[in-house]
Amino acid sequence: MNSRRTLRYGHKVLYASGSLAVALSYQAFGTYIQFLYIDILGLKAALVGVGWAIYGVWNAINDPLAGYWSDRTRTRWGRRIPWIAAFFVPLTLTFYLLWVPPSPLVEGAGIPLFVYFMGMVLLFDLLWTIVVMNWTALFPEMIPEEKDRATVSAWRQVFSLLGLMVGVALPPILAGEDWSGRGTMAVLLAVVTGLFFGLSLLGSREKREFRHEPALDFREALRATLAHSDFRYFLGANLSKEFIYSMLTATVPFYTKYALGLREPVSLLGMSLDVGFQTSIFLGAAFIAALPAMPIWSAYAKRVGGRRAWMTACWSFGIASLLLLFTDDFYAGVAST
Repeated sequence: MNSRRTLRYGHKVLYASGSLAVALSYQAFGTYIQFLYIDILGLKAALVGVGWAIYGVWNAINDPLAGYWSDRTRTRWGRRIPWIAAFFVPLTLTFYLLWVPPSPLVEGAGIPLFVYFMGMVLLFDLLWTIVVMNWTALFPEMIPEEKDRATVSAWRQVFSLLGLMVGVALPPILAGEDWSGRGTMAVLLAVVTGLFFGLSLLGSREKREFRHEPALDFREALRATLAHSDFRYFLGANLSKEFIYSMLTATVPFYTKYALGLREPVSLLGMSLDVGFQTSIFLGAAFIAALPAMPIWSAYAKRVGGRRAWMTACWSFGIASLLLLFTDDFYAGVAST
């Protein structure tokens, strides 16, 4: 694509639609996969804990490797798009297989199931990293103009929020209280994930000047990345934030079942809600509450600066999370979120 040629608005929206697939797939994975294997399929929590430790090491290794491979790719179609095109379908299939381990493995709920769990998790993370890292890297290369970036960023936020809501709210409804419907759930979520990755690919373009940009040596790139003290501070803070958020997200299904005791239908506005709907409402309430808060936080960040706004948000989130310690039923739980 000629670097002076303006990217069409439709291409911008299509590219941004990938945020829905990114958010949906990883949010559903992060929120429910641990609950499924421990609470529903009976895999020992200790084994899953070992698995997450292995996953953490694997995640730290494959992220820079995926970037290294991508930067050194040279094809007539570019260096990012071929990776996305080649791996978004395998990623979609792996996402589906995560939720539906073979019945013989489930019956034993032992080491064979653990091996399957680890294999699927590590493969999913590798494929997700390859696709999403290349999709993300396209953004500054494809859209260098500040005005266009603002437009695409806004669309990315919209699609991301939709993906988060779908990934969090729909699984309990589709799978049912005993998760017997997880096969149907997996098919639907995988199809939506693959569809929006595909749509995003249709809107993706690579500029010629980036196709042949010289790539840094792996060690040199790592050294250059960590050379800036501000980035190191941000990296530590962001890792801490991501750890807390991931931990809270993964424990929510356990919290709703065992702390809030969501095991029986309840009545809300004259409607009877089963456990799946209760869990969805509990989790979805946080995202619904976030919608009107977004412009408020945006205005606050513009006034005081991003750093101070981020710190204020972290403190506010931490204090508000303490409310969850004092809730013991569905209604109080929804109010606290």
